[in-house]
Amino acid sequence: MSVTTDARKRLPTVLLALALIFSFVTVPNAESASAAPLTGKLCRDLFKLPKPTGPPRSTMPDPAEFAGLGELALDYVNPAEPVRNAVLPSDDPAKVRAEFGTRYRGKSVGTEGHLFARWNAYLDQHPELKTKAQINGAFDGWRSSYVTVHDNNARGHAFHKLVVEKLGLTGDDWLCEKTMGPKGKGVRVDIIHRHTRFAIEVKAGSGYTREQLLRYQALVNDKTLSRATYVHGQEPDKATKEALKNAGADSARVKVKPRITNAQPNLPGGAGCATGKAQTLAARCAPGPIDPNAKGQNSKVQDMAKQTGRTPEEARRYQNLPRELGARQDGFRRPGGIDWSTLELSYLEVDPGTGDVGYSFQADDNPDEAANPSFGGEDVLDLSSDAFYTWLALPDQVFWVNLNPDHPDQVTDPLFADTKAARVLLEADLEMKRDFTALTNPATEVGAAYWDSLRTNPDGSVCWPSTRQWIFAAPAKVRQEGDRLYILDAPLSVGKERMEFTNYPDGQEPCTATDEIMDHNFRMAQEHLAPAVEQLINTDPKYADLRSVYRARVAAAWVKQRNEANPGPYDEIIDSGDVSFWPEGTDWEAKDVWDDMMENDWTRVQFEVTREEIVDGEPYTWVYPIYGGVELDKSPRKQTPTAEFRRDHAELPRTVQESRVDIVGYGDEDAFVGGGTAQLPVEPEPSPEPTPPPAPEPTPTPDDPPGRKEPQLVATG
Repeated sequence: MSVTTDARKRLPTVLLALALIFSFVTVPNAESASAAPLTGKLCRDLFKLPKPTGPPRSTMPDPAEFAGLGELALDYVNPAEPVRNAVLPSDDPAKVRAEFGTRYRGKSVGTEGHLFARWNAYLDQHPELKTKAQINGAFDGWRSSYVTVHDNNARGHAFHKLVVEKLGLTGDDWLCEKTMGPKGKGVRVDIIHRHTRFAIEVKAGSGYTREQLLRYQALVNDKTLSRATYVHGQEPDKATKEALKNAGADSARVKVKPRITNAQPNLPGGAGCATGKAQTLAARCAPGPIDPNAKGQNSKVQDMAKQTGRTPEEARRYQNLPRELGARQDGFRRPGGIDWSTLELSYLEVDPGTGDVGYSFQADDNPDEAANPSFGGEDVLDLSSDAFYTWLALPDQVFWVNLNPDHPDQVTDPLFADTKAARVLLEADLEMKRDFTALTNPATEVGAAYWDSLRTNPDGSVCWPSTRQWIFAAPAKVRQEGDRLYILDAPLSVGKERMEFTNYPDGQEPCTATDEIMDHNFRMAQEHLAPAVEQLINTDPKYADLRSVYRARVAAAWVKQRNEANPGPYDEIIDSGDVSFWPEGTDWEAKDVWDDMMENDWTRVQFEVTREEIVDGEPYTWVYPIYGGVELDKSPRKQTPTAEFRRDHAELPRTVQESRVDIVGYGDEDAFVGGGTAQLPVEPEPSPEPTPPPAPEPTPTPDDPPGRKEPQLVATG
């Protein structure tokens, strides 16, 4: 947005330069403004704040003033919290409609009357969800969106008030929620100075709305507004920073620590589970994600995951749901804005004294959110959480899988066999073998270099020994600080060793060569093939599930080690041998993967190699013998020094704490989202005139669319 008004031209040069860099500027005197003073609702009246007793403020805040505010408490009431754990009174939509109807306007948000009436109205727009197979799952995700939208609206309202109050914008010259611009192209400005027409757009989240920003830009260009500044409650994400910069808009942040004073927990295992840890386990109500506390969680990641859907079509429906539910433009991220397929556990805190748990997951940003919102969040979260509990419940020595043609009866340990983690490890093992085979093909760059490095027999044929390849845990890079564990990196390695076997494919016989040739060719496989496969395992999307369950393995090993000295909330689960809460959940069996390997990989020609020097120039048909496995019986960790952690991860402690209530950007391409043990509802601090809750049902307009003993950190465990 250009700075071209006559009033701005009369500012001192130094202030103009400061504004162009990235700041707020001093408001000119009222007499210097050329436009007539605006009329509208005073900010103090909107938020029921007292009139200033001293001289009213006539200047805009500067960057130093924002920095001097520090981190502010932001307490607010979410009107939808009372129905956070609500369940449908019937899986028959007709019965629910008959009882509650579809007229939700005029009913109070957070009551069953409003919730179910609004749900019935939503079903009228989406009749495909009325089947018994879909109704409960669809309602669960919709209810999470309902609670989230009203939470965001309430927080946005509270943040708006906080900005007005802390910056002293309570005089007669400060208007709030004033619509500016022509009908159909205007903007409802959060804060505006009635004489100079400096506008402030308040965003409690980290984002922006493209259409709104374009309208602000147009209003500045035609001098309806003299300038527009965005104030965020969260660090603006990369896309927002770039958009504001390109538009010429100023930007600032007021750091806040949000807290819902009437928060209701997500109950473990869902509504209706027994309370108390022993009762919960006996009642077969599975503990919630990562945190086993029966009193439940305040879990942002769980709320968001429920709003992602399991297909691209469902994701797009959920992406539009906030607008349909009356979401204000407060800059909060939508569930599809992170790549859920990359979600990995990256932080865990466990207090053995109180039993409280906190956690945070890291994921890539989704740069194509608008066109292709990410989906499948529930499945990814369930996989990581179920694997975490599996690692806790079973002894370390059972965490292996092995696809060996000679041993169909030794695919994995029976205790481990019926778990999601076992399935992931077996599927990754088979995928690894296929990658080794594919990279051996000289048609690939890696394969060509490998074949060129091989030594041949006197007749020109190529021979190498049968080998076993397996995946194992490399030392995870962590930072342990008391009750907190930061998982900074958790790489996996590939092992390769010579191994003889007897079950050759039909018609195949082992080749022969001298020991010198065999040793050399084996080393070439280690040099060329193993590193390439290892890179795929640590980066390729097809191994994302493996990386996710291994992150959970690192966290579980840390919990087990600490629990030996200070038993905490996981004590009843650790080494219990009971994984019945976290089964694989389908008719899948471990031997299915072995059968797949034998049918599709072991007995079929994978590729043909034609080399003039091989067998007198005739095509040489080659079948790659595959052994292997995945071994996660050990989980080594390497402590990151304090200086390195503070240098390279200075913002991480703040980020993981903020992620318990929000999706929080980290760097340019990552985000964190987490949760933890539910905190009891608290009474907000008394104030002379408490902030009223937001309107029960915001109606979008065309211009404004919706001292303990610590165990020693060891190398393995």
